[in-house]
Amino acid sequence: MNGFRWRSKTVTRDPAEWLDDRTPEITSMKQWICIGALAFSGFAQAYDGASSELSHTAFSAALAGVVTHAYSESENRAWIGFAVATGASALHQGYQAAHGSSKSGSLLDFASSAIGAALGAFATDTCILTPIVKPSFTGLVISRAF
Repeated sequence: MNGFRWRSKTVTRDPAEWLDDRTPEITSMKQWICIGALAFSGFAQAYDGASSELSHTAFSAALAGVVTHAYSESENRAWIGFAVATGASALHQGYQAAHGSSKSGSLLDFASSAIGAALGAFATDTCILTPIVKPSFTGLVISRAF
């Protein structure tokens, strides 16, 4: 094995028990996130300002991150996450524009969603997921016998 040793981690406990140990922390965190979202939802208004566009950016970043994570075994996982989030935004904004919304507002919402999707997919791919290593080589090897 060329000096490399493969190590495997043996799990002696049932994974369900491991989750049970952390359930109160996770539940508490989810409750605080829900309480915070409800507390700030009263300030949300639909207009073409910075806070409205940041909500589109944040949602698309989260959606792209989730999709990128779901396709974590694919080489093109970031592109898949970006495409799904941007496609969902395009469908949504197209529907909005077809049913009476202003075209400029829909384009602004789509642009902010596309920026968020790019950021979310890129951040998930580079910072959260592990790199995909393929056992292939492309290059030039030059050797000379002395």
